[in-house]
Amino acid sequence: MTFRTGAFDFWQRRVPRGSTTARTLPFNRRRSSSPCAVVGAALLLVTGFGQVHADVLPQNRALLAFKREQIALAQQYQKSYGGVAQPELEAWVRDGRRRAQQIENAQGDAGTVSLAAPSTPFSLQERAYFAANDNSPQGYWVSLPRDYTPTKKYPLVVFLHGYSTTISKLSPWILDVDTLDVATKLGMIVAMPYGRRNADFVQWGEDDVLAVKRECLRVYSIDESRTYLTGTSMGGYGAHAVGLHTPGEWAAVAPISGRTDFYVWFKLQRELLPDWKRLLFDADDPRTLIENGRSTPFLAQHGADDITVPVEHSRLWAADAARLKLPYLYVESPDVGHENGFQMPALANAIRWLNEQPAHSMPLTVSMTSGDLREARNEWSQIDAFANYSQLARLDAKIEGNAIRVQTRNVARFTLTLKPFALGTVNLEVDGKKVGDFDSTQPLVWSAPDAKTAKSPTMCGPFKSLMRGPFTLVYGNDRDRKDAQKFATEWNECADGVAAIKSAGAVSGGDKRDRNLILFGTRESNSVLREIADKLPIELKSDGYRQGTEFTPAKDVGLRMVWRSPWADGKLVGVCSGAWWGDKLPLNHKWDLLPDYTIYQGTKYDRDDTNTPIIAGNFDGDWK
Repeated sequence: MTFRTGAFDFWQRRVPRGSTTARTLPFNRRRSSSPCAVVGAALLLVTGFGQVHADVLPQNRALLAFKREQIALAQQYQKSYGGVAQPELEAWVRDGRRRAQQIENAQGDAGTVSLAAPSTPFSLQERAYFAANDNSPQGYWVSLPRDYTPTKKYPLVVFLHGYSTTISKLSPWILDVDTLDVATKLGMIVAMPYGRRNADFVQWGEDDVLAVKRECLRVYSIDESRTYLTGTSMGGYGAHAVGLHTPGEWAAVAPISGRTDFYVWFKLQRELLPDWKRLLFDADDPRTLIENGRSTPFLAQHGADDITVPVEHSRLWAADAARLKLPYLYVESPDVGHENGFQMPALANAIRWLNEQPAHSMPLTVSMTSGDLREARNEWSQIDAFANYSQLARLDAKIEGNAIRVQTRNVARFTLTLKPFALGTVNLEVDGKKVGDFDSTQPLVWSAPDAKTAKSPTMCGPFKSLMRGPFTLVYGNDRDRKDAQKFATEWNECADGVAAIKSAGAVSGGDKRDRNLILFGTRESNSVLREIADKLPIELKSDGYRQGTEFTPAKDVGLRMVWRSPWADGKLVGVCSGAWWGDKLPLNHKWDLLPDYTIYQGTKYDRDDTNTPIIAGNFDGDWK
């Protein structure tokens, strides 16, 4: 794709009909020019991308920051060619600067400029927003019918892309003309999130999808009851995962060639895993969460000869759906695999099918399985606390007249929001026991007698939750600083953002109040960590570790931990001490298998390439 205003016809010439992606810059010609190869130098250039002139209109600031980051990255790519002229890159930098100037001087919404040539049947717009967790500008692209008017409501399709070793903010995954034309002829808007590069569309990848949806609802005239989700390959998995984490957000979901079972994918025996690790897999596993979509139509498509994501994934999912009598459809195509020749026609079929699905309406019955309190919500129900944070929780709720019947497993607290149903006074029954009468115009909150509720959906583990809210890396001495910088590099490589880094002496009261702080070092090296060390349930020492009041001698070990912030409700604190975690793990999966806490060996690894744990697990609902 080219970002030169009015030059989308160049993109059309370069992209074969039916191709999945659009690329105009030669970023994959040399190994040294891959996105992660230039990240270190580019970081130095773009750490101030969120700072734009005060005169720039608020709605244009994120797009300007995004454009400046693209320019900085393009300049680094130029350098990676060792002085050999790259006319196309040089032209892009010139045009990128002109476009940045246009955005900076715009008197209205600069995102309305179309990147598509007038001959195309749709308008293609590049937009961006500032991510809530790291304030990085994240781009997304929107296809609009040429006759789009804000006086009409349009359905929205959110498309999630596949895995790519060369994807970057300069070379994003944009659908081809033919596929976008299918949506255009149906009068549909298509949004294409960047998805934090290759983040599997879970955690911060999922947050990106939901942020793009919110941005589209804010900017465009969209029928909120007709928002749809689809994706191919990695994006097919993402459609499963996001659709089952947030089923009330979508009128229908259409995954293509997506994996559905982590245990099949990684060849694991579920029953042999410790509870805490099994839960980390289950929390994002589509087959585990399959009943969450009971009220959401799903269409899955897969090629029978797929060897990249074996068709077994969709067959198992379809068998589960049939057994559970879920409203899911499965289409398997013979003699095709994972190639675009199958996926693009399948995507066109998915778009047509999505357009035929009815608008979303609130169901009278919900089912919810969750392993992560942040994602324990479905339509009008939310689990606020688990009883055991190393086990899945389950909630089934049904409205029958003015009676609400709820069945739970491993649920300590839940909230039902029944106001949209206008039920008046309702009678609540939980696990076969009558609880009482409640005013349905107010949130209905139920708690078990022994509920521990210090953890909440906005303040809970596992470790990766630290990076889903605003966070800052805090170092003490020089070694701590290097560790914080290494973490920041891993964050950029994984999530294509820039982590804020501060010395312990520079941390303010506002930082403690408003941000999750990830502390590097020990109480001896980091003064902020020293403030809270005596309160922490686990601590690394120079010659071992403390768990509660018990000390265990140990060498070459590390600690990763998330805990409640002692400074602010709703915030978290992380601790990274000792030996490094995850050197053998792939870039986009560094923190997937970290529970609330683990003391691990620095140079010994399990078969899944995680560091071998000495102790590991999750804190209870009171962070103990």
